[in-house]
Amino acid sequence: MTSDASIRAYLAIPDLERRQEKVLRTIERCPGASSCDIARIAHMEPWNVRNRITELLKAGSIRVVGTKRDRLTGRTVRQYEAAEDL
Repeated sequence: MTSDASIRAYLAIPDLERRQEKVLRTIERCPGASSCDIARIAHMEPWNVRNRITELLKAGSIRVVGTKRDRLTGRTVRQYEAAEDL
């Protein structure tokens, strides 16, 4: 269970909706991008992008469409695209 303090801290994130929108718009422009790709393109911190991706996945705004090997890390990463019903 999430504590009340955690919920308050989450809701206090400045520009949360703007950050989500920035990640979503980047995914719309670059379908198949990974979280690291999105961070590089949008000039955001990777951890911040991953958190926004989690929120957007839960909201049904985006979906995982596959995997690929990241060109910088060599790791297998998820690829994302905007959900069709947007």
